[in-house]
Amino acid sequence: MFYGPPGTGKTYLAQRLGRFLAGRGDGFIDLVQFHPAYAYEDFMQGIRPLSQPDGSLSYDTVPGRFLEFCAEAERRQGICVLIIDEINRFIALQPDYDLLRRYHEEEETGSAVEELIAMLTELNARIGDPHYALGITYFLRHDLAGQLAHIWRTEVEP
Repeated sequence: MFYGPPGTGKTYLAQRLGRFLAGRGDGFIDLVQFHPAYAYEDFMQGIRPLSQPDGSLSYDTVPGRFLEFCAEAERRQGICVLIIDEINRFIALQPDYDLLRRYHEEEETGSAVEELIAMLTELNARIGDPHYALGITYFLRHDLAGQLAHIWRTEVEP
């Protein structure tokens, strides 16, 4: 399980590991994201209102995402991976400025990555809490130079 501030690549890494584990064969990966409105009934099973042809409602027990995943996995021979996003996580990922630097150097994006790293380092120092640090994945883009203001306004500031 991975944990860390938003944008450090937790979900991305989990999906890549899932694809590696499922690998060849007929296995699959699925992702479910927990959030405050996501209930036990959504994940395991619960009673749901279902419309009938006559316009009435029936209240049937309906399997949740986990039971649906298990049923599909039983039909497969390969490894099946369920990724639960936003659950409490135990392996820490923090902003990796070297990764950001290598990405822009290898991709030759022409972005002023050292200035960005200096700004992120200062910002995260001012935040002062690694649980709320700003991650780097927002800035792993080929077109960063032209999109930085938009990324900042629409993804970072909110």
